[in-house]
Amino acid sequence: MNPEIPETARPKYFLPKENILPQDRLPVPQLISKKWADLGWPLELQGTGKTDRKTGELKIWYPKGDVFFSFATLIHELGHWRQEEIDDDLNKRKEIFPDSEATDLNANEQRAYKRGLLRVKKYIPELLQELEAKFQQHKGTGKLKNFNNFEQLLQWHKNFGLTVADSFVGAPDTEDKEEYENYVLEKLKTLGMEEKFKEFASLRVGETIDIEYAEKMLMKVANGTANE
Repeated sequence: MNPEIPETARPKYFLPKENILPQDRLPVPQLISKKWADLGWPLELQGTGKTDRKTGELKIWYPKGDVFFSFATLIHELGHWRQEEIDDDLNKRKEIFPDSEATDLNANEQRAYKRGLLRVKKYIPELLQELEAKFQQHKGTGKLKNFNNFEQLLQWHKNFGLTVADSFVGAPDTEDKEEYENYVLEKLKTLGMEEKFKEFASLRVGETIDIEYAEKMLMKVANGTANE
């Protein structure tokens, strides 16, 4: 809880600064199997956006990695704030159709990508302007030559993330950690992610995300999200 804001003056949803959690390493082995990490799993793909509906606290983990991919993941995770409440139809569908795992997972992530970008455009359009200017600077050095602008790179990142998410579809519901890890590992290989992880790494520009600037942007989006 943020002691600087009287409880009676807090909106229903709010983002305490201590709930902004930049990550400078993969959560191995807590969340990411070492086998997946050894395949080349990128730090910049790792993030989480959460909402505690009891306390109203928003929370976000985002990667402290290469600037464009880190912001791409951050933008995506913004779409997960209040998602359980907003996308209640997905929760109901899962109750009625428990075998619709692939459809639900894809829809959940698709909506988060779309909502996150819409929130950025609505509450912090200056972030996209800043990233586009930075993108063109790096493009001028010969990097990112397969993309015309930041939003194209953002779309590429979205497709990449959705492909990785597909690796978990159909994973066995088991307490056998090794069986689960091996299933996902083989699925990653089948989807060609070993080479795609290398491609991801080749697109890094060598500039790390500014976490103070990111925090400033996140607080603005949180204020807007609280009033949706």
